[in-house]
Formats: sequence, structure tokens, C-alpha cells
Amino acid sequence: MKKNMKLKWRKIDHQGEYVNKRQNIEARYNFAVELLEVLASRKTIINFDESIIGGICIKSFTWEKRGSIPGIVIKRATAGISLLLAISSDGLRYFQFMKGINNQDSVQLFFIDLAGYRQCKT
Repeated sequence: MKKNMKLKWRKIDHQGEYVNKRQNIEARYNFAVELLEVLASRKTIINFDESIIGGICIKSFTWEKRGSIPGIVIKRATAGISLLLAISSDGLRYFQFMKGINNQDSVQLFFIDLAGYRQCKT
């Protein structure tokens, strides 16, 4: 099946050795314990992330006479899309797509809307 899909393996960067240093393992452990204590107190944890999908370019090729300089038309389909995503420990998901990139105002508005939505649900 791998041949039919024309996939190939490539090496990716590995995590640095600092990831498994004792102090970092202890910090992750302590953070996990703290999260479990928060969950045990019946509070909700919301994990937030921001991602940016870069611009998409579409290249078009044309037939040309032999010996001429080939023409390539590049059409920019979008300037990029930003995604704001929050997932709660209750299993609820909140997201916002936006054309362009996020700034302080768009992230702040997302949190204001998220807080308002959470208050309406309780």
C-alpha cells in the first residue's frame, strides 16, 4: 500500500536531551499532579492553542513554443488563515477561524466570547 500512495519516510528532528533531564521530568510530573488537583476540585481546565496556516499559492503552467521562456502564473489564493482553538476538560471545543494573522485584539475577543459562552452554559 505504501508504494501505491507514493509515501516515503523521512527523518525528523528529535527532541533535545534537555527534555529528559531530571528537573524537566520532575516539572512535568508536578504540573500533572497540580492539574489533577484542580480537576478533583471540580474546576474546568481549558487548554488554548493558536495555529497559523500560511498562504496558499497555485501555480499554473501554459503551453509555449519551443525555445521560448516558459511562463508561470502564480495566483495567491489566500493570505493565510489563523485558528484559535480551546478544549476544555469537560470535552467541549471552541474554535475561531480568521483570515490573516491573529493579534492581541483578536485573541482577547476570543477569550471574552469564550468566557461569555461558558457563563451561559453553567
